[in-house]
Amino acid sequence: MCGIAGIVDFDGRPVARARVARMCELLRHRGPDGQGIYLNRDGMAGRNGPRVGLGHRRLKIVDLSDSARQPMTNPDGSLWLTYNGEIYNHVTLREMLVAKGYRFASAGDAEVVLHAYEAWGERCVDRFDGMWALAVWDAREQSLFLSRDRLGIKPLYYLANGDELLFASEIKALIAVTPARRDVDFGSVARYLFDGKTDRGADTFFAAVKALPAGHSMRVSREGRRRVFRYWDLARAAGRTDRFERTGVSMDEAAPARLRSLLDDAVRTHLFADVPVGACLSGGIDSSAIVGLASKHHSVLKTFTATFPGYACDEQLYAAQVGRACGVEAYWVRPGAQDFMALLPRMIYHQDEPCQAYGMFGQWQVMAHAARKVKVVLDGQGGDELFGGYLHYFPHYLKTLAEDSSVDRNRRLAVRSRIADCFGRTAARPFAANANGAFAARTAILSDDLKACLTYHDDSGAKPFDDHLTNVLFHAVTRDSLPSLLRCEDRMSMAHSVEARVPFLDHRLVAFGFALPYDLKISGEVTKVVLRQAMRGIVPDGICNRKDKLGFEAPLAIWLRNELAGPVKAILLSDRLKNRNLIQRQLLQQKLADHCAQAADHTWEIWRWLSLEIWFREFIDQPIRATDQGGRPWH
Repeated sequence: MCGIAGIVDFDGRPVARARVARMCELLRHRGPDGQGIYLNRDGMAGRNGPRVGLGHRRLKIVDLSDSARQPMTNPDGSLWLTYNGEIYNHVTLREMLVAKGYRFASAGDAEVVLHAYEAWGERCVDRFDGMWALAVWDAREQSLFLSRDRLGIKPLYYLANGDELLFASEIKALIAVTPARRDVDFGSVARYLFDGKTDRGADTFFAAVKALPAGHSMRVSREGRRRVFRYWDLARAAGRTDRFERTGVSMDEAAPARLRSLLDDAVRTHLFADVPVGACLSGGIDSSAIVGLASKHHSVLKTFTATFPGYACDEQLYAAQVGRACGVEAYWVRPGAQDFMALLPRMIYHQDEPCQAYGMFGQWQVMAHAARKVKVVLDGQGGDELFGGYLHYFPHYLKTLAEDSSVDRNRRLAVRSRIADCFGRTAARPFAANANGAFAARTAILSDDLKACLTYHDDSGAKPFDDHLTNVLFHAVTRDSLPSLLRCEDRMSMAHSVEARVPFLDHRLVAFGFALPYDLKISGEVTKVVLRQAMRGIVPDGICNRKDKLGFEAPLAIWLRNELAGPVKAILLSDRLKNRNLIQRQLLQQKLADHCAQAADHTWEIWRWLSLEIWFREFIDQPIRATDQGGRPWH
């Protein structure tokens, strides 16, 4: 795991080493173990052509020797690679490449990526199992190749600046060397305040900065022409997955065994490292499954858990139950309100953009603690989106039942009643699209100027699957939920120089999950049906049978009424926020007052206002400054 950066000048002007070094310095936290820079002197064999500068910050995980340093070149110097990620099948790929005549000087996966590109070109990524963001400068073609992994686990951004193209693992590295391109994308700001969504496609909160979408690559020609193309499609991959039609075994019988096999293999490969590996443990079935399977392949696994004693979201008892069953070495961290405001500017700085969920506070504390013991952690991210783990999926499940002609009315009513008994009437409420009144209520907080920037429309999007619930989960994975969660996962771990790995997002497992019928995900009042069945005997029954879903969140609603009320009001009622003319101040004041008086719960809106204002202060109001791991003067 590392940080990558680069500049290509298509007009042939030399790239200044100082600019690449500046980009690398801003990514130091992603790779504190070393830095490398490559600058080409000319095009190729003396020909005129683009000039390139590649940078790399190294976090040593596999092959700790200098032979694995980057940027890395092939024997004739025609290809240069800077790469961030882990290719879990690199040993198999190495054997294939050796059989084709390639020779290796290192034992890591970076050289495998380099020779894979040399052997198979831009389609080499089809053969990778893992997570990556990579850049290859091809001096033969005078072109740049960029690629991001199938699910977008690793980040990659780019910025076109006149005759040059810049790319980096984090946005701050781009705008620090192009300060004139820090213009705000107010459409993204309006959408965020409207519904809290972030990381939807290529747009970012900076008008000039784009994200390379998950499952996409980009080829940039010697003239600077960009071609962005999709190399992996989830719906198509799910359609090619074995549905057991030819096995003679029913889906209900075969699916749990197949899922268990796929997840076990993913966990096993994700444990590979030349440094200590641990796991995050929340007490839910996703992280418990990871820990349970990892403990089969790892002698004594270290686990890290955030606890909130005295609050409803505390899962310490469940995490402790898993820890005892699996024989782990457990570590506990107790995030408190006193730390929240002090750490918030740092967390937003590392996020680069406002954040969708305030659960990042617990993640920050967990990763900070984990960094003292390990350099790699496994996490359960993705399980909820694959198998329908959140309670807000129940209305979509009920809509799916209503559209399924094989389900009679009495069964639908019985299911709705059971869901209501377990989780309340909200979870059992029939699904309905946003009404005009709801739209008006959600836009009321926006200033008139910002309302003009909101280009909101019905974006239910493509429907590649046969049922409504699976289509909802598809959009959760590709657009609505997972992309934001993965940005948070990456930034909170890399801020502490820890590599986070997510076995549930092994692309084979993801495709398999989407090939399953909807009632193996949610059935009646039970979520994640197939995962619960698959984990019997691996995860304690007390975890497999849980029906509550607490989520990884701090008790922010309560803190905002008590310890944080004063500091938060000082920020949200400040002249700085008022003068931005983004939010209707009177309505903001009223909602703050209602929340503090317990007349309503506006936690998520308050979080959005707070996250956005801190982002403006960190990225727009002042120049980007380099950071070490704790030495930056936060304000």
